Amino acid sequence: MRFAALALVALTLAPASALAEPAYMEVQRCIWRCLHDSKGASDPAYQQCVSRNCDGDDAGSKKRREARWTYGEHPVLGMSAHVTVGEEAFGIACTLSDYHPGNSAGASVRMTSGLVPAATQKQGAVSVYLGPFAVGGGRTFKADRRGFVEYSGNACEVGLPRLRRSKALLFLQEKILPSQTVAEDAPQALVVDGPAGPVAITQVSDLNQLGEAVRVPLAGAPAALDKLAKACPALRRQMREDCGSSY
Repeated sequence: MRFAALALVALTLAPASALAEPAYMEVQRCIWRCLHDSKGASDPAYQQCVSRNCDGDDAGSKKRREARWTYGEHPVLGMSAHVTVGEEAFGIACTLSDYHPGNSAGASVRMTSGLVPAATQKQGAVSVYLGPFAVGGGRTFKADRRGFVEYSGNACEVGLPRLRRSKALLFLQEKILPSQTVAEDAPQALVVDGPAGPVAITQVSDLNQLGEAVRVPLAGAPAALDKLAKACPALRRQMREDCGSSY
């Protein structure tokens, strides 16, 4: 009994680091997230997610290393809600200081030029959202002399509702087939030129037929976008509008 009591005291007084959760639990949570975002353990999307995000010696720390969105001055993107993606950055900036009828381009999607090199080409940047899955479509960005590329529109057109409720934004490396080029109001028609031929993107599992995409994490995006809207009356007004089911 005395030994048991001493053991209990030692456990109670042990430093927090000694009682830290085992690293394998981070890996397990990663696997659970993949399972939650797929149709089940037999779904190829689930297997791809585990292989890409949960395998390897450093898998348990991947979530901790993932950058979170913030609002403030970025050295390239300027004042914006943004997130770093490796050596690159992605964000949303305000383009109207006040609301003006007839001028609805209140927001600018900005990213450093190296994030999606094809963004300024004719086919533009092709995107999909994860958690929940949704197709963003293709957008052609314009290069700005300040060092970033951007696409401007109102809150709905730049996809703010999806950025707020999704877990990640993926930019695909494949091109949209010319006969199937669509905007975000018709995402169900998105067909890309995959390695083995045309691929219709209608669900997560379709991504298994494509190459690796550029992943933009959306952790912290809602709070950062709220701060952006607070400083941008025009964008705040647009964010209150109903974008419809397509957004």
